[in-house]
Amino acid sequence: MTPPAHGGVIASGALGEPFAPGPAASDTVRLVVTSIRKVPLMRRLLPLLCALALVMAACGDDDTGIFTPTTVTAATADSAPPTTTGTETTTSAPQGQATSSTTHAQQTTTKAPAATTTTTIVPVTTHPGFPSALSRSVIPIDQINEGWVAVVYSADTISPSVDGPSAVYLVSPNGNRYELAVFNVGEPEPFDVGNISNDGTHVVIQMSDPSFMARVVSIDIATGAQRDVVTVESGSAISTTLPTGRDVVVQHTTFNPTMENLDVYRVNGSLFAEITSLPSQFPGVTWLYGLDGTYLLLGDTTGLLVYSNEGTYVRSLDTPPGYCDPIRWWDESTILAGCIPQDVLNNSGFYHVLWLIPLDGSPGSPLTAAPPVNWSVVEFGHADAWRVDGEIVLQWWGDCAARGLQIRQPGGTGDWIPVEPTGAHWIHAQAGNNLVVHSIEGCGDFYGPVSLIRSDGSLVRTLVPQIAGYQGVISTSGMIPVP
Repeated sequence: MTPPAHGGVIASGALGEPFAPGPAASDTVRLVVTSIRKVPLMRRLLPLLCALALVMAACGDDDTGIFTPTTVTAATADSAPPTTTGTETTTSAPQGQATSSTTHAQQTTTKAPAATTTTTIVPVTTHPGFPSALSRSVIPIDQINEGWVAVVYSADTISPSVDGPSAVYLVSPNGNRYELAVFNVGEPEPFDVGNISNDGTHVVIQMSDPSFMARVVSIDIATGAQRDVVTVESGSAISTTLPTGRDVVVQHTTFNPTMENLDVYRVNGSLFAEITSLPSQFPGVTWLYGLDGTYLLLGDTTGLLVYSNEGTYVRSLDTPPGYCDPIRWWDESTILAGCIPQDVLNNSGFYHVLWLIPLDGSPGSPLTAAPPVNWSVVEFGHADAWRVDGEIVLQWWGDCAARGLQIRQPGGTGDWIPVEPTGAHWIHAQAGNNLVVHSIEGCGDFYGPVSLIRSDGSLVRTLVPQIAGYQGVISTSGMIPVP
């Protein structure tokens, strides 16, 4: 396959993923890719509860777990520093819904013979259109994993339409919701979650801008601090890098002439690398970061291309003719890709077939069946696949938010899964043998609850409820799945 004329420019003195340990981790180091390395990612009482009750909108969620923090007594000069520990435990509690404005910060004090430690609990905003939530002060950061999701939640009313505040929540599969940030009426507000960084330290979002630009912002999970990464003319898609998620990939469009750009920025806003800049094309350029952070996979109408993290073309992979989108890592040496056959592209179609593409350049194999003979332009085929409880659950999609789940059958076809609650469903994360899905009513109604379901579609618990009369969840994303 002839490589396309993709250009790449590296920012002066840049260092991107991976983050080299020790003294070598300097901003003057430059990564040079001479081969593709495939390496696995190494990852992963009572008194304070009463104080927490004063700062939460409600002391429980709908069928959710409650985080119980325990503060160790303060240290003297000759002893270890105080630490905070906690575990996520599942309890049954009524759904709480806020009715007032904003709580005030509370303090809990644990006295020891030699010293006193004071822990300040960050207040939680309450509003009739917000679900109950916990303070980010009690997030068990060391427990954040691929089963967690971040959501953008809007308290705008639906009918009549009245602007309300927006919030970003971090949500555990046990059902705990933690408030990361709130945006008041009249302020720029978030409209999209990129993802949770794979080291669990920050969430990247896109926000509206008064000049109709798109602001890419990083929210620190531990402190709540917001950092502007970059403001672009037209936001399209964002995600963090691998393996840790330290940097941010931004796909955006510039005009006069119309160009589609893929750039990598540090969270401090400095440019790391310009990966590619091409005349805008259908369906567009997509990407997947390499597991060790030294390269990317780009997808376009020429197939799947390997680029260094500095924007240099390395080689092409063996893909079927047509357009291919690198979706996720299936294992340490195989990419799950969604490919549109050339004959479908030639007829302005968008029907995707899932393929497993080896990184070593050998031929891939289809995971799902070819488009039906009578395929329709409003059918987009399969967008993703998840291995759950011995089954492969397929994500089907179509025009105007049509979406649903299927169990893969021999030959690559799918049998529909009846999902609770009813609606159109999209998978955003996997928690053990369960899936985290966002369910919407359908075309034009892009809001609805976020739920944890089993592979047969039955409901485990509601993670973020839909409050009647309010928009609710408008965007959801978890971590980048890695083997």
